[in-house]
Amino acid sequence: MTEYRIPGLALAVVEGNKVVYLKGYGIADPAGRPVTPQTPFLLGSTTKSFTALAVLQLVEAGKLDLDTPVKSYIPWFSMQDGKAGSHASDHITLRHLLHHTSGIANATGESALPVNYDRPDALERQVRSFAGVPLARNPGSSYEYANANYQIAGLVVQVVSGRSIEDYFKEHIFMPLEMKHSHTSAAEGRADGLATGYRWWFGYPGAFPQQPFPRGCFPSGFCISTAEDLGHYLVAHMNNGHYQEATVLSAEFMAILHKPELDNYAMGWMVHDDAVEHGGHLSCFASHLYIDTKHQRGIALLVNVNRGQGCGHLYQLSPAMAKLLSGGTVSTPPIDHGNRASLLQLLGALVGIGIWLGWSLGRCWKWARGTRPGPQGWRLWLLLAVPPVFEGLLVVALIEAIPVKIPVAFLHSPDVMWLWLLTISVAAGGCLLRTIWGIGLALRTGPDGVRRGTLTNRELDSS
Repeated sequence: MTEYRIPGLALAVVEGNKVVYLKGYGIADPAGRPVTPQTPFLLGSTTKSFTALAVLQLVEAGKLDLDTPVKSYIPWFSMQDGKAGSHASDHITLRHLLHHTSGIANATGESALPVNYDRPDALERQVRSFAGVPLARNPGSSYEYANANYQIAGLVVQVVSGRSIEDYFKEHIFMPLEMKHSHTSAAEGRADGLATGYRWWFGYPGAFPQQPFPRGCFPSGFCISTAEDLGHYLVAHMNNGHYQEATVLSAEFMAILHKPELDNYAMGWMVHDDAVEHGGHLSCFASHLYIDTKHQRGIALLVNVNRGQGCGHLYQLSPAMAKLLSGGTVSTPPIDHGNRASLLQLLGALVGIGIWLGWSLGRCWKWARGTRPGPQGWRLWLLLAVPPVFEGLLVVALIEAIPVKIPVAFLHSPDVMWLWLLTISVAAGGCLLRTIWGIGLALRTGPDGVRRGTLTNRELDSS
């Protein structure tokens, strides 16, 4: 953990129908409170498997049908056609949503992530906001991961069950699986000792207790749970829906839940040759649920730190652990302390821009003092016009390089984004200063390239 700079970690290992190992490591907050198997963590996208389970429970109960259009359950639901056919959103089904084949683009609804909106209408409000968003393709044609899919599915659960999605989770998943420290709101989690999240700043974790909890995004990424509780959850998934005396889903429907379609994505799970798994990350938390189907072994891993748009090394730890427990050998997963490549690229750009602006402003300074004649005629105006064009293109390229909404990027990668903002500010500000200064000097420069009112070296000698 020290080498990976992870403040706190919780682990559960399941074999067959039993939790065989539970352990907490490191600290849960800056005060040094130790992590235990009962310490709650925000899960991120591993929440999707809970939402998929809720949908399949209602399908098994005969209240939902996977191939019925969403519009049958939410009559007002619609999205713009975009690149899809006419009224394509009318044909989106629950199956499309759970397999991420709805045609909804990845970035849909992401602007809600930095927002704390906790009213009961949050989920409906979030889904209604999709009405003006265009589809990227026809439903069922291809795979594209999108949080919006599970937000819509969560609203369907809410509408059909007559219960909020949060209450549904508590009654139909948490209670039967004895998940006593799992929660559906930040307030509940904090009252039960929710771990403080950390974000990496230039490779080192910094506490971030202000992690937003947008209720409208709950079904896609904001469940709160513990290593102990997730051990119970894995037992159910590994044993045809059974945990001790409880059954949350029949074997038939659990098989449907774990059956992949396009791109190996099942319903809230990724399926590989010998494993079923799903990761999750928020700005300062990450989780991984991993089931080794060959050896009937499950691993739940939780950490209270994250970087950028993922936590790649964490997702390699679980399969490495499973392989070790099965008697195999593994190499240490690579250390990933954050967005090192992005930081180095931005730092290089900032240094390059600084050197260029320093040189060009220095020439303006010499021109202004009269120690160096300025350019004349078309060369003068070419010099004033061309550099700002290239600097403007650089600023545009830096803005276009951000793959998500800028507030979301600041939430997930504050170190990268502040350096990004500094680089853009230096480029734009330096360009503006030099251009205004250069134009002013040009307007006061004579045909000999010397600024009016400035003595030449010859005139200085004669005086």
